[in-house]
Amino acid sequence: MARYEDDYEDESKEQACFIATAVYGTPLSQEVEVLRQFRDELLIPNPPGRALVAIYYKLSPPLARFISRHRRLRSVVRECLVNPAVALTRAMRSRRAGR
Repeated sequence: MARYEDDYEDESKEQACFIATAVYGTPLSQEVEVLRQFRDELLIPNPPGRALVAIYYKLSPPLARFISRHRRLRSVVRECLVNPAVALTRAMRSRRAGR
């Protein structure tokens, strides 16, 4: 059985958030950076988070390619999935910073 840590270590730390990049059109958007920081600060430091990231890296590239080719789908995924994830991540960071 492969170790999820190995899967992550094979990926670049600057790896794009595939789906977020697809819906925002650039890996340089502030929203993508928020999600990258969430990955690096909260997911990667623990085994379940690394496992989730490894699964995401395996499954999301074809989904992101499909999403990026369909304007309406990009909008739906952005509004219903990615924007709420970004808002939740920002709220969690604000709460952690306030401790």
